[in-house]
Amino acid sequence: IGTNSRRGFAGMIAHHLAKTFTKMKVGVGILQGHDELPLRSTCLPATAYVGIGDIGHITEHVSSKWPTTPLSIVACSIGAAHFTRWAGLNAMQLQQHRVQGAVLVCHGYSSRHAAGAVDASGAAPVILNAYRDIVRKCADLEVLANSFPGFEPQKLKSARNLREWDEALLPVYGFTEHEHVMDAVDTTPAMLEQLSIPVIFLAAENDPLTPATRLLDGQVHKLVKNSAVIHTSHGSHMAWWEGPPWAMHQTWACSLMSEAVSALTGLPIPATPSSPSARSECFSYQALRKWFGK
Repeated sequence: IGTNSRRGFAGMIAHHLAKTFTKMKVGVGILQGHDELPLRSTCLPATAYVGIGDIGHITEHVSSKWPTTPLSIVACSIGAAHFTRWAGLNAMQLQQHRVQGAVLVCHGYSSRHAAGAVDASGAAPVILNAYRDIVRKCADLEVLANSFPGFEPQKLKSARNLREWDEALLPVYGFTEHEHVMDAVDTTPAMLEQLSIPVIFLAAENDPLTPATRLLDGQVHKLVKNSAVIHTSHGSHMAWWEGPPWAMHQTWACSLMSEAVSALTGLPIPATPSSPSARSECFSYQALRKWFGK
């Protein structure tokens, strides 16, 4: 689950998992408006969108298509935030949709810290450019302006950072204060405690947006009872340090994700002529299998 199915980390990992696990059905859930999907709702890209609960629609759709197949979720960055908030509030649906585990990559833990880091790190212009592309393709933008008193589309054009963008969209999502948005979309410790499925958190210490230290300081490994936190010293945000995502340079990240998914599902990683050992042992695979009781 992420913002792109063809490139970037989510696209890269989906491609690698599909090639590695030939008996696994792999699909990418894309958040509304991203990856050139037409936006057919009022869910304009914003931090407030995390609170909508689209993950439930995605898992329900997939589970209904394959009614006997268990699901394993890989959620990346903002996709991870969407997943934990929905899952923490919908334990029964999580079970009904047969979700058996999740790998959460670059989970921000705190909406306030993550959103603040976007503006502080210099990533905001890149993110806002992507958001503006989505908005430009929204045919009903002026209709929205008339439907939501106080919404001024021109403020999206002038927004200099994520906070100003989010504030411009407060009327669309029914908020009056930015702090109310942060409260509404946060995955609270109480929500994390409701996650009964096995969860692997993966983060890097040098990630400027969602550092591993934030997960460790928040003791997510204690809140989510059946979980493991894998933190690397490098890797930045979704493996950027080894090259741009679209160049497919992150072989270590692909191997690591294969091991994580194998540990969750119990599916062995097939040996190949180029990799006769079947796995690169990026981390203690056997320890993970023991941890999750596989």
